Amino acid sequence: MSKPSVIFKKEQHRNLKVLSIYAPNTEPFNSIVRKLGCVYSVTKKMWWLPWSKTITNTAFKAFRGIALVDYSSLKTEHHSDRQEEVEESQGTTKAVSALQTPLEITQRKWTQAQKDAMWAMSDVLIMRKYQPSTFKTYGVYFKKFLAAHPNQDPKEITEEQIIAFVLRTVKEHNYATKTQNQIINAIKFYYEKVLGMKKREYWIPRPRKEFKLPVVASEEEVVRMLVAANNLKHQCIIGMLYSAGLRRSELTGLRIIDVDFDRYQVVVRGGKGKKDRISLLSERMAIALHKYMKEYQPTYWMFEGSDRKEYSGVSIGVIVREAAKKAGIKKKISPHVLRHSFATHLMDKGTDTRYIQELLGHASLKTTAIYAHVSKKDLNKIVSPLDRIFDDRELKNNKLAPPSTEAANDTIIVS
Repeated sequence: MSKPSVIFKKEQHRNLKVLSIYAPNTEPFNSIVRKLGCVYSVTKKMWWLPWSKTITNTAFKAFRGIALVDYSSLKTEHHSDRQEEVEESQGTTKAVSALQTPLEITQRKWTQAQKDAMWAMSDVLIMRKYQPSTFKTYGVYFKKFLAAHPNQDPKEITEEQIIAFVLRTVKEHNYATKTQNQIINAIKFYYEKVLGMKKREYWIPRPRKEFKLPVVASEEEVVRMLVAANNLKHQCIIGMLYSAGLRRSELTGLRIIDVDFDRYQVVVRGGKGKKDRISLLSERMAIALHKYMKEYQPTYWMFEGSDRKEYSGVSIGVIVREAAKKAGIKKKISPHVLRHSFATHLMDKGTDTRYIQELLGHASLKTTAIYAHVSKKDLNKIVSPLDRIFDDRELKNNKLAPPSTEAANDTIIVS
């Protein structure tokens, strides 16, 4: 049975040079284009990506073995001899996975003005290189906002209507503070970043900011998790999250060349806020990573999946949770809890807060200072009044004191 055909073209679309992908509207093709981060054009009935040689090579590899890719129109671009080559930079996978999917506009009947608003918002989010999670979140709430005002041009929606929508939505769903702010930010992004209107902080009542202490694993619990992990790879993943204070996305994006074994440093490229930083490489982790690399032989990413692409963030979450479960830890442990633990344990040992700020990549010292609330550094110096009472063997002021010191020592609560 012959394979279905997929056509690649280099075209002009929405004032951009794009790689157009004409594929059957069936599985597994729909899944492939979504994983690539393609944008769908309703008018042209095709999927597209911003044009680049590396993205074209990655798209070709995604369809290889599944369909016959017709790239004859690209030969004038000197791609005919390059389609089956491995991309020049192994970082292509990361670049493509970071390309956000568009705001889906085909699920209901939208007005042309609403479609234009969604396309405009998608374009700005892509151009500003927002994270996929932010892109998805903004898309969900912006679509709900538009759906609440059917047949109305988004540019003509008033401040009173915006405020009413936010209050109604929050009240109906009892959203947490973080979600309330995401709704507000999604709407503000359209009016301020897309339409270029002035910032107006006053026109939507912001909820009170919650203060929640971070969950922290103890040093003993971290060791128990490392012991409980299934294999060397999983141990290294947990160990790197904790020992370098990495975010999940920073671990998945960690390349072999980012680990400096000679200087015992980890270079974090493009962390939160698109900022590079340097963190610690534990001597024990260096030994473990050498052993891991010899056994698993990663080629580009420090931690790779079976397809040699960067490891899945979802899989990392599962590894951490399973290790915590096997270790008998009742706390809800996530990759970010290990990052919290890294910072808190450093603070426990007296490390200067500014150094911790640099290691974590925090823009503000206020963000780092939250770990002072869970650090045991100063709390350990405080003696509980109950302990102080029973440590005072004379118990001069205790009317409930036993008649003798010997009797006090026999009291159950006294160790």
